[in-house]
Amino acid sequence: MSAQTADTGWRDVARRVSPPDPNGTEQQLGLNDVFFSTTDRKGVIEQANEVFVRISRYPREVLVGSPHNIIRHPVMPGAAFRAMWDYLLDDQPFVAYVHNLAADGSLYTVLATVTPLDGGFLSVRTRPERADLLGAADSIYGTVRHLELEWEAAGLGAPAAAAQGLGVLAKQLTAAGIPDYTAFMQTVVPAEVQARIAAGATVPQRPWAVGRLADMAVHQRRLTEELDDWVSLLGRLDELATQLSTLSGELAEHSHADAALRERIQQAKQRAEGFSPIMAGLDLWSAMTLELSTLVAKVTDEVEQLRASCAATRFRIALARLHCDQVGYFTVELIDQTPDWQLAAPGIVLLCRALSQGVAETAGAVQGNAQLAAKVASDINEMAQAVSIPRTLLASWQTMAAGRELSDDLRELMPQVGSTIETTAEQIERIGRVAEECRRNAQPHDITAIREHVMALSEAASVVAAESAPTPHADPQPVDSPEVDRQYDEPPAPPSETVAPAAGAPAGAPEVGTPAGAPGSGVPDAGQPGGEQSPVPSPTFTMPVPPDTGMPSKLSGYAPYRSPAQQPATPPAQAFPPPPVQQPFRPEQFPPPQAPMGR
Repeated sequence: MSAQTADTGWRDVARRVSPPDPNGTEQQLGLNDVFFSTTDRKGVIEQANEVFVRISRYPREVLVGSPHNIIRHPVMPGAAFRAMWDYLLDDQPFVAYVHNLAADGSLYTVLATVTPLDGGFLSVRTRPERADLLGAADSIYGTVRHLELEWEAAGLGAPAAAAQGLGVLAKQLTAAGIPDYTAFMQTVVPAEVQARIAAGATVPQRPWAVGRLADMAVHQRRLTEELDDWVSLLGRLDELATQLSTLSGELAEHSHADAALRERIQQAKQRAEGFSPIMAGLDLWSAMTLELSTLVAKVTDEVEQLRASCAATRFRIALARLHCDQVGYFTVELIDQTPDWQLAAPGIVLLCRALSQGVAETAGAVQGNAQLAAKVASDINEMAQAVSIPRTLLASWQTMAAGRELSDDLRELMPQVGSTIETTAEQIERIGRVAEECRRNAQPHDITAIREHVMALSEAASVVAAESAPTPHADPQPVDSPEVDRQYDEPPAPPSETVAPAAGAPAGAPEVGTPAGAPGSGVPDAGQPGGEQSPVPSPTFTMPVPPDTGMPSKLSGYAPYRSPAQQPATPPAQAFPPPPVQQPFRPEQFPPPQAPMGR
């Protein structure tokens, strides 16, 4: 990506609305206040859900078409947004705690997630639940923002100050024990998702939903369960990988300490007189520790790769869990017919694309995790076999030493070497047990069900979006109208307008109900030559078309809730005007039309 493109993404789009001054008040968000918005490549808002409109205090007409930084609060360091653009323009998701400024000057704080999608960006934001992580971020923000303001006061431009602030932010993270911003994001998102679940964040249930929307609610609920199971498995794998990292680090430190002992063995060997089986054994062990230290370094590197991969995988699935929650809230909006409910279905389609993208990337990473875990377990097993040789020799050395007079060097070295061998063997056994459990937990997760639920949600939302698009037909009756007792997936088809000819009709007579002027009708159209003088050879009867019920197709799958007292005893039948009595009409040949059955 060119520097010009990156700079275009970083620069603010010209504001359409003057920002308010902060008034010192703060809005308290609800657990189920989940924000959704999409922007183009430059950060101009294209979609905004009801929560975003309500909390930001801006009308939707103002939000849509404005840059997303219309809600930027001056306490936020520019470095945070510079980091955001660096990640997004590299096609990577971004997460941060963000303080926002509403139109009335109040402050509200969110955990913001932003995902690149279809040439633009999709954002889902929630109330922060981890006060400790938010506090750590605020501490760093305060330091960085203070420096940025000083640099700007000294004449440095805001973009340059933000770039310098990004370096300070990285140093602050390192000082807090966090390697980089990626590690911070990978810590925050799973922790926040687990905290939301523990706090009781759930998508409201709508048991009265029917049809397509009821199916969508079921798919969303089952998708949530599948993702929760996956997050739990990845959480355990992440814990095991962290344990492996700690144990391999301890083993590496012990291996480095062996270097001093090897040096002492070489010095004792030079002072020894003649051949000594015990000294020969110690010399062999000294050589083997060099091979062992190489294996330890290799395993340590592999374990660190596994830990980083597990953290990245867990991060993506936790992010998918937030997207799934927003799908659920949008589905509820469709069922409840909340204001601007038509905007929910397109949002679900975009969220499902983000889910599919994240799950596909994660599936590949899971395969890599399994391969890495198997490699780590294999290499640790090789280390265990290597250390078993000097461990066996140690017993024979001790037997030989019991009947011999040892030099001062050997008497001093034997206990130290024995202790080192036992400690190394115990460490390898511990790390081997963890590695084996890690290998079992790293088996690829079956994501077939997840893909099926995402696909079903996307397809259903696409249909609902098409059905809810404005149509040239007359406005439908309100949902709570007493005349509308039930909604249908599709509007009922009207009865046929053509009825078979009466029995006993003259040969060659046209079919009853054939329109005048049609071939074989025997009745020329009024515009045809001689049409006015042509006789009618037989009577015709046209079944009246039932009146328009006004049932809106855009409400597919939704039936308004009615208490038992409100339900009619029997569904109202369709009213049809009685047919005119004409000869040779016989009523028994024409049973009354049936009212369409609800599905």
